[in-house]
Amino acid sequence: MLESKGRKVSVRLSEEELDNIQLIGQRSGLDSLSDIVRAALDLYAETHGAPGHVRAVLVHLPAGLHDRCERLVQSGEGLSVEHEVVSALESHLASRTERLVYETKRLEKIEQMGMARNTRSSLDESLQP
Repeated sequence: MLESKGRKVSVRLSEEELDNIQLIGQRSGLDSLSDIVRAALDLYAETHGAPGHVRAVLVHLPAGLHDRCERLVQSGEGLSVEHEVVSALESHLASRTERLVYETKRLEKIEQMGMARNTRSSLDESLQP
């Protein structure tokens, strides 16, 4: 990995933390402390959300989707490949969201019916002599 031309910083670590970092480096095949710290920062950003200054996200698209968007633009039906890709993704996310909302409501209704049934059963049992 090429060394970055960023700022050099110092961090005070305990012996235990340094030992853990060395283990991580050995297991992951990373060569230097700098590489390990960079990888840890990347992982942190992935799991806790990207910092606010990130302006773009890399999305891997199926080749067929990109080809269809190009054909739309070439035929004059689409504004740009990027616009058509964004529209396709928005449409896909909207339909997924609608399905999730529907499924959540359906499961809530089933759960409510089950609770009502259990309440009736408990009431029936308490009324029996």
